[in-house]
Amino acid sequence: MKINEVVQFFGLPAQNTEFDAYLTAHGISHRPVFKETPVDRISVKEKGISLGFDTDRHYLKFYGPLLDTGDMVLTSVQAYGAVNDSGFSEYPDALPYGLTFRSTLDEAVRIFGEPTLNHPSGPNRVYAWYNHQGTTIGLCFLPDNQGISFIDLSKAKMKAPVPLDWD
Repeated sequence: MKINEVVQFFGLPAQNTEFDAYLTAHGISHRPVFKETPVDRISVKEKGISLGFDTDRHYLKFYGPLLDTGDMVLTSVQAYGAVNDSGFSEYPDALPYGLTFRSTLDEAVRIFGEPTLNHPSGPNRVYAWYNHQGTTIGLCFLPDNQGISFIDLSKAKMKAPVPLDWD
């Protein structure tokens, strides 16, 4: 499963014919269905990747029109580096935008420009770039320029996030 392939399914439920076939081809049988919890994940820890699903109502409110009907819709995908506290193996394939898990914040700024927001995450720091070519990119950087712990991609929301003062 490749992160660059998964993003094409943003806005679709896992039951969508094409998305279902993609998941099945990658040996994934779980299909998120709303059961009182408004979020669900398909995580493949040994492959270093996790897909995030929200309710159709959440998607409509924050992202816009659905691409197909279904109550749980793909909204994000994360790929993990070797150093993470979530128990994931390192994602083995290429990251988008020319990034690697050894990339630094300076490299990310050269690619995306100044981040929209940033905040601490334990000893790490997360930076987000809103609406870069229709996608919001989140990067969790390890301390001391040691690279990226994880990357989070989602379709850009209709309204930009408001930066908060976390420091």
